[in-house]
Amino acid sequence: MRIRKAVLAMLLSVSCVLSGGVVPSVQAEENETAIPEDGLRGYWDFEGEDPMANKGSDDALKGVLSGSAVSVKASEDEEMGSVLHFEPRDGESARMQIASALNSGGEDFSISLWVNNSSLQSASAKTIVLQQSGNGRTLLYRQNAQYVTYISASDVTMGTSTGSDVWEHLVLVRTGQPSDYQLTLYVNGEKAGEKDLTAGAVDEVTDLIIGAHKSASDTGQFVGDIDEVRLYSRAVTESEIAALFAEHSSVVLKQLISEAQEVYDQHLLENNEPEAEALEAALSQAKEAAASSDAEAVKEAMSVLKEAVKTYISASMILTVDTENVSRTVGDGIFGINHRYAFNGYGSFDPETMQMKEEFAELYHEAGFGSLRYPGGTISNLFNWKDTIGPKEDRVDQIHGYYNNSGQHGIEPNFGLDEAAEFVAEQDSELVYVYALARGDADDAADLIEYLNAEVGSNPNGGTAWAEVRAANGHEEPYNVRYFEIGNEMNLGGTDGTTSQMYWIDDVPGGALEGYINGGTASFTNQYVVAEDDWNETTSYSDGTADQVFYLRYARVERDQKADDYDSFTAVNKGVTITVGGTAWTEVEDLKTAGPDDKVFQVDYKTGAIHFGDGVNGAVPGSGQQIRAGYSVDRDGFAAVSQAMRSTMDQINEYNSANGLEEKELYVYSSYETVNFVNTMHEDGYDALYDGLTIHPYSGTPAGGSSTEESKETFYYNAMLKGDNQAAEVADYVKLMQKYDPTKVPVISEYGIYYSTDTMVRSQTHALYIARQIMEYVRLGSPYIQKHCLVDWYSNGADSLGPTQQAVIQAVSVGGSTADGTGEFRFFSTPSARVFEMLNSAFGDQIITGSFNYEQKLDNGVDQYSVMTSKDDEGNVYIAVVNLNLEGENRIRIQVDDLDLTGKTMEIQQLSGETFYAENSLDDPDNVDVERSTAAIESGNASVTLAPHSFTIIKIVDALTAEEPEEPEEPETTLRTDVLKFALELAGSKSTEGVIPSVAEAFEQAKADAQSILDAVAAGDDSVTQDQIDECWHTLVKSMQYLSFRQGDKTDLEKVIAFAAESEAKLDSYAETGKAEFTEALAEARKVYDDKDAMQEEVDSAWMNLLEKTADLRLKADKSALEELIGKAEAMDLSAYTEESVQVFQAALANARSVLEDDALTEDEQDTVDEAAAQIVAAEKALETKGETEKPSGEADPSGTEDQAGAEKTDGPDRLADAGTTSGSADAQKSATGNIQNGGRDQTASSAGKSVPGTGDGSVWPVFLVLCMISGAGAAYVIRRREESN
Repeated sequence: MRIRKAVLAMLLSVSCVLSGGVVPSVQAEENETAIPEDGLRGYWDFEGEDPMANKGSDDALKGVLSGSAVSVKASEDEEMGSVLHFEPRDGESARMQIASALNSGGEDFSISLWVNNSSLQSASAKTIVLQQSGNGRTLLYRQNAQYVTYISASDVTMGTSTGSDVWEHLVLVRTGQPSDYQLTLYVNGEKAGEKDLTAGAVDEVTDLIIGAHKSASDTGQFVGDIDEVRLYSRAVTESEIAALFAEHSSVVLKQLISEAQEVYDQHLLENNEPEAEALEAALSQAKEAAASSDAEAVKEAMSVLKEAVKTYISASMILTVDTENVSRTVGDGIFGINHRYAFNGYGSFDPETMQMKEEFAELYHEAGFGSLRYPGGTISNLFNWKDTIGPKEDRVDQIHGYYNNSGQHGIEPNFGLDEAAEFVAEQDSELVYVYALARGDADDAADLIEYLNAEVGSNPNGGTAWAEVRAANGHEEPYNVRYFEIGNEMNLGGTDGTTSQMYWIDDVPGGALEGYINGGTASFTNQYVVAEDDWNETTSYSDGTADQVFYLRYARVERDQKADDYDSFTAVNKGVTITVGGTAWTEVEDLKTAGPDDKVFQVDYKTGAIHFGDGVNGAVPGSGQQIRAGYSVDRDGFAAVSQAMRSTMDQINEYNSANGLEEKELYVYSSYETVNFVNTMHEDGYDALYDGLTIHPYSGTPAGGSSTEESKETFYYNAMLKGDNQAAEVADYVKLMQKYDPTKVPVISEYGIYYSTDTMVRSQTHALYIARQIMEYVRLGSPYIQKHCLVDWYSNGADSLGPTQQAVIQAVSVGGSTADGTGEFRFFSTPSARVFEMLNSAFGDQIITGSFNYEQKLDNGVDQYSVMTSKDDEGNVYIAVVNLNLEGENRIRIQVDDLDLTGKTMEIQQLSGETFYAENSLDDPDNVDVERSTAAIESGNASVTLAPHSFTIIKIVDALTAEEPEEPEEPETTLRTDVLKFALELAGSKSTEGVIPSVAEAFEQAKADAQSILDAVAAGDDSVTQDQIDECWHTLVKSMQYLSFRQGDKTDLEKVIAFAAESEAKLDSYAETGKAEFTEALAEARKVYDDKDAMQEEVDSAWMNLLEKTADLRLKADKSALEELIGKAEAMDLSAYTEESVQVFQAALANARSVLEDDALTEDEQDTVDEAAAQIVAAEKALETKGETEKPSGEADPSGTEDQAGAEKTDGPDRLADAGTTSGSADAQKSATGNIQNGGRDQTASSAGKSVPGTGDGSVWPVFLVLCMISGAGAAYVIRRREESN
């Protein structure tokens, strides 16, 4: 058998023309594309004696490990063998480094590797996979389940990871020129992301670092396993990538099977439901594929199984609500908005009536905002509140936070502090105040607290009784403001007056953080002066008139003139210097003492005003000359301001307590959003002076936009991903703050999709973004969550503060001025406003735990569902859910504790819109509106259908009450056909081409029956029952599952049957061994050939089995010579021979007869026949004549053989050689013994005149010819089968 196998293997290794192509070598697999080797410079499989050996073509590439946390070890998955294993970093950086490996800017390359990201690494942590050294960049890192590249010097998301603790295959391909190139990432053989880039890639050769950043101090080390690292000097093709993935695709499939089996084993759906049946069928298909070596079958099984799991999970989502686990309580003000005083509240305020415009107020009330942040964001930083109260004509224009931008001048404060506070009170909202640290100080902040919160009759700080001022301004009762933010984003630097929000804090010794916390002496040199109501640089130039007054920008606001320390107060320190047109002028105490040409000035140290002469007393600065100043000022920082506010509030509460009034709360938050602020406050012992940190987690501009359907989807998904990243950063701040004080909270006073001017921002997409962010920030503990911003001009561009699309209410000018907000405006609410409308009208104050039984992810790793649950004291339970799915509805079940909710009522609000980019307009303000409905819970748990791209709030009325529910009315019997319709729709997309006839026939009949049932229901046929409908869709779904049963190609089977028929025709010439098996295999093959329903597996099995059984047939051994010898021997007269020699002869004859009668002997056993013949001949020669002793010299041999002299002897007793031959001839003897002398392989010797075939001559070549006619895959299969059996 070894000879046969060797011959077949040799023959199969050569090329010959086949029906299916060229027969592959025995060692080759059936993959269409082999793993590519062209351009393979480096290959590390981490196997063998030297696991770091490069098995690629470039010997110069060396892989070197450094760091104790990386090593080569055996994988837990046996198929992966040895892998590169990274433990969590322990001090030093751990990496594999390949010197001079690639040029990311100047050459095409591909990097293929298998990775298994460990769950020990935080999902939000940046984990480096591929990195360059030197000037090179991070080629690939993983964060929040996303793979991101920094090759272009900016973060670009490339695709989604399949998860942690699972193997996945990555291929990163770079093509193109340095200034115009493309980067593509493949995950598990599928294209995950393709980006066209134009800059950033470094055009120089660098090392390739695997598993760590180039900077040893960077903490983004990879944790997990890496294997099969390949580096190509070209872009590999998609078919080559498929081959690379196929190398270990069964590992991925087995992972999927394990996950899918776990899902199925929970039995959340009945086994006869279509989703359960589909998953069961997919699992069966996947397990069969995993057991095979068919890469295409594995790929198909993976696709089918993933879709089946997704469908099953979607149909079995259960939200479990635990009402006992209350994580926090929230106030009525939590869902709020940021509003700006400027430009008459962006057109929302009427400066003539000094009231909010009615249409706007109605929309505000409709949204029900719980709180309003005032006077805004950046615009609040230089807001002097004392100049915004009282009669309008007495107010002073306010200074914008970016006061020196072109066209930016003073802002009328018509919508002043009292107007804002009174509007909030009217709307049952709550005021959140942003205090201007850049303008005010501790004394001014204390006055503010008194004005807002003190009772008339009290005067906590002495001096002016600010509560009485408030009362005189028309509001006797305190406003009771609890929340104060000190400054807005004051950690953001830049150019003072245009981009910076640091103002004076970075001009004190110690820098901006020191200035913000502790204040200090801020010093300025050659700073341009300003007007009291306008800080634009254009106001620093003289107009040539008499008695001009200018101001020092960062002088302190004037102290309360009634305060005890007013006399000692100075707005700036002594020693101000002034230049006019570059020439220094002299300070005098009194201008009246100066002459008409004296270049002098006078400083008002109570206000920081600079006075010039009138040409009589002091010179007048020449027209057009710029005036600049040098000065210093002692400023208060956050600590002093916070302490003054708290001290004042303590005094107010002492007064309230003494007078039987309720004590009030006060919370002070920092706007310096940095880690250093938190650490420094703790180090300085100031933890008690701040209650939290204001954080503005804007998303940044999402990719995509509103230009095409595809770009809209890109924007949608990317915006949600960016939102998740921002929430993760806020969580990091919370962790840091609460390390020192568990009561500290994040304060989200601005958030949204910022910097984008795209109209997608005012669409349903932004509404969903907002809802998801609110849920995260409630969970993280923010006391109020305020969207930026309330109102802005309706436009497709951006205003000076930021994108107008941010505004949840849009102001449309109908003759109004967008320069100052005067005139007529109309208003409409965006979908984002509807989110607040829903939350502020239907949500409880006690946040409870709610979680789904599965994590449903979008392709970019974002959760499909976001959920927030709450309850109230009345026993109502609220569930808010965002569903990001764009493809269709999703049904969820809601389980509240272990309660039976039967009979309870659900009040449902849902916001979805026709599309995810739908928006409202002035002409169609309700295009995206809240849909409201009620429903009774019929059995146990609630069930709700979520629309695509929707935000839904479900209120379960009296869910926690102990009252017995009323008996529900008997519902009318309604036939449910939705599943049948869905199944029929799905069936319509299926093809029966190539499907076996019986399955195709059953499928078509099931479709026809389904349509017939639906037609009958539509026609009102009351004979149709629900059982019939259910049976119909069950049958249809079942029939679809068998559509994968394809008719087999019988071309090879036909050829093998024809070949076998030749053997069948001469079956009698074969040994009995194997004949029955052959006959049975031939019959089965013919049966399969005649079976129209036979599938490929059956067909292939039939012809492979038949071919093998045909090859196993053996011709019978050739016994003709032996039979002739036995005949002659039996005819011999043995009486003349001695008894001893006759006995030997008779024994040889008996053995020969036994061999002759053995019909099982095959050609492979010809030696047995030849040996028996040889024994007879030898025994005959050994016969001794009675009385014969030693033969005398020259006496004839009785056997008749030639004597030594060459003469023949013919006399004497009968001899075997005489029988049937030419008497005594040498040829006759040769005929009798020829096969013996040649070991059975003398092709000329046979007493019957025919040659005896050599072993194997009757089967190898015919089988080879058949193999040359059938498919290459089949041939290789046969050889492997024969190898396995031997």
